[in-house]
Amino acid sequence: MKLDDLVVRVQKFEEELRKPFVGRDEESRVIVLALLTGEHAIFIGEPGCVTGDTIVASDDGRLFYVEDLAKGLVPGIYVTDFPVFPSGKATELHVYDVRETYEIITEKGFRVRGTANHPVMTRHGWVELRNLKSGDEVRILARLPSPQHYAVIPHVDRLNVKYGREGSKVLDKKTAELLGFFSVRGRFLNEETIGLEMKSNETMLLRKVKSVVEDVSGSDECFVTSGRGMLVCVSAYLVRLLELLSDPVSGRVPKLVLSSPSEVSEAFLRGVFESADIILGGGKPYLLLRSESRAFLEGIQLLLLRSGILSSILDCEEGLNGCKSHELVVSGGRNLSVFLSKVGFISEGKSRELTSLIGSSEFGEDPISDFGWDVVKSVKRFEDLVRVYDFHVPGTHSFFTNGLLSHNTAKSALVRRAAELLNAKFFKYLLTRYTEPSEL
Repeated sequence: MKLDDLVVRVQKFEEELRKPFVGRDEESRVIVLALLTGEHAIFIGEPGCVTGDTIVASDDGRLFYVEDLAKGLVPGIYVTDFPVFPSGKATELHVYDVRETYEIITEKGFRVRGTANHPVMTRHGWVELRNLKSGDEVRILARLPSPQHYAVIPHVDRLNVKYGREGSKVLDKKTAELLGFFSVRGRFLNEETIGLEMKSNETMLLRKVKSVVEDVSGSDECFVTSGRGMLVCVSAYLVRLLELLSDPVSGRVPKLVLSSPSEVSEAFLRGVFESADIILGGGKPYLLLRSESRAFLEGIQLLLLRSGILSSILDCEEGLNGCKSHELVVSGGRNLSVFLSKVGFISEGKSRELTSLIGSSEFGEDPISDFGWDVVKSVKRFEDLVRVYDFHVPGTHSFFTNGLLSHNTAKSALVRRAAELLNAKFFKYLLTRYTEPSEL
């Protein structure tokens, strides 16, 4: 082969190699040069990633659905500068489409779904999802830092101008409390009206909720419908505001709440837990919050962690009419006491009831720590095409995923593509608790 022909073929190979990637021209050239020197045994592996509905955390405590950070990116590797929790800096965001995933759920209801080889921290070090079994213990991050800055409401300036209001430009406590109550009891009736479900014995609560609505919307056009048990509020401004604040994906905790300081997320929780039941079981009280959406309860569980409150999610049993509701439980003297002091309820009667029950019960539990262990309850395998995401975090090689500690991606997708183009064999690395894959 003539030298000119070789150069052309190498150039075409390099162009094909870097085609799917963004900002990786230099790395692709390095790989080509390495191959030309005869280094053809390159150790690579499969992508280890989590599904887009996974909640990750920044180092200041803001929570994000990982697919929102990707913002519709197609599969590939992208340069990023995202400070992850626990303390680290993600320099790459990896996006892939895969056909096989595994999902683990723990005894406390923490859930992670990802690729078969996605590693999470266990008592025995990093273990891939496909190798986990019921009874294995996984690391949970039992505390989250609180964000320092209020979340800005998108397009709220235009909304205020249009309706002549002076509403808050950020998600404040009053608005968050109403949003929490609306998330579990509210619905849009039409373009100018919302409805909030009320029980016949909630007279005092009705007055308080009506007052909150008036504070947020600047309107006093709320009335109770006879026979329907609903507080109806007529305000096109309020409808538009709640539309801006609600998550576009049904059944999720709103994004702005996830990225707000703890005082705001606690106000949201206060609105949500007004619909929780206070139950006395075995002589000890606990809070029970029901929802048809597991994703919603997963978000609530992580917001509670931000406030130092550990909770559990109980999955519903499939019956003749399908799965009606999942349950989130807050139990234990310490958790309930912290809940009362930081979150509480809108109605004073509910606060008094829980305070009385806590005072008359004996719990005797250990205080919560920043890290803990939870037991794997189930492992399920799925076969369907899904988009998955991962970070590369130099140094710490780990990040927060739905309450669990996950390993970052440490494989070179460029090397993987080079092997594919050359029809080279794949070699599986040995992942141990002492060796980082990026070092092999």
